[in-house]
Amino acid sequence: MQDAVVRLDTLTHQMELFDTVLIPQTEEALLATEAAYETGQLGVLDLLDSERMLLEIRLIRARYASDFLVALTDLERAVGTSVPLH
Repeated sequence: MQDAVVRLDTLTHQMELFDTVLIPQTEEALLATEAAYETGQLGVLDLLDSERMLLEIRLIRARYASDFLVALTDLERAVGTSVPLH
């Protein structure tokens, strides 16, 4: 059970990092790249690379959410009841 609790805590912190830092930074980078592309300062490959990076960051965040739900289910199975989230 302790491993599941630690895993849930770790995943919660990782998702918070993605939500508050990594995703916003990557979105801002994409906006800057789009602006540079529109003015001809960057090429289409740079634009596609920025879009790819944002998609990858969002995919990793989704995997953390999935892992969180699996860990939560494992903990609930171990204790025999649902676990309230705060």
